[in-house]
Formats: sequence, C-alpha cells, structure tokens
Amino acid sequence: MAYASAPGWAERLDRIRAGNGTPPPVIRELGLRAGIEGWEPGRVWGRWTLDPRYSNPDGSLFGGYLAALADQALGLVMMTVLDDDSFMTTADLRLSFFRPSLGDVWYEARVVHLGRRSAHVEAEFRDSAGVVLAKASASQAIVRGHVQAPDLGAEVENRLTSPAE
Repeated sequence: MAYASAPGWAERLDRIRAGNGTPPPVIRELGLRAGIEGWEPGRVWGRWTLDPRYSNPDGSLFGGYLAALADQALGLVMMTVLDDDSFMTTADLRLSFFRPSLGDVWYEARVVHLGRRSAHVEAEFRDSAGVVLAKASASQAIVRGHVQAPDLGAEVENRLTSPAE
C-alpha cells in the first residue's frame, strides 16, 4: 500500500494542539485527546478535562486512566525531540500517585535524557490549585531510520465504518 509522505513530528504536534486531524482509534476510544497548550523541544504542557466516565465512585480520576494519560504525555514530549525518520515506544512506565484528582488535570512533560537508542522522560500532573497529584517517568526506546507511519487515524476510521467488501 502506498502512502503520501507522513507529516513530521512538529506538524503532528501542531495539528494535535489545534485539534485538527483524526486521532488513532485507541486515543478516541479512551478519550485521551491531549489538551496541548504548548510545546517546545524537550517540553510539552497542557490540560485534560475530567470526564466522569473515567471516575471512581468517589468522583476521583481512575488511576489506570491517569496511567494512560501519562503514557500519552510522555509520548508527546518525545515527539518534540525525535528526528522525522525516527520512532519511539514506551519500554518502561512508572507512576506515583500522591493525591486523588477530583477535577481537570494539568500536566507538564519533559525530556530528561536523550540518547541514540533510548530516552528518559518525566511528567508531573497537578490540579487547578497547582497541587501535585502524580508523577510519571518512562524509558522510551528509539528506532532510528524508521519510516514513519502515515497519520492513520482517518484511514482506520474509514476501515471501521465502511461496509465490508
């Protein structure tokens, strides 16, 4: 299957920030649309609006969902430093919870170390008062010279909604 050239990482981040494009199915299904407020090389920040569907009975955000948010934030910050011919995948994710989240979550993620084959990234999650709710860190495996996949969100959506041939 031939694809048009894929957008670079910076263009993808700008599309996400602007709310353009179709997210991959897992992002859409889990409601993980990143509320990116800004990014620069080695850093990304934003906010997620709490969706009651992902809350515990006491109204706090389900910890497993925060882990998915952490994985996404740490992937987004990697996009700020990768060459367009490179790709990454989370090799190890660690998350520490300090307080329950009862509302929107603000995050900031940064690249701590960038090597040729791996990177170390960290993120902090805060409430509206600036109180730290959780911290995450991850090791990211980097594959260089990888032909970046096209932005497949729309294509996968078409496959899921089109009648079988």
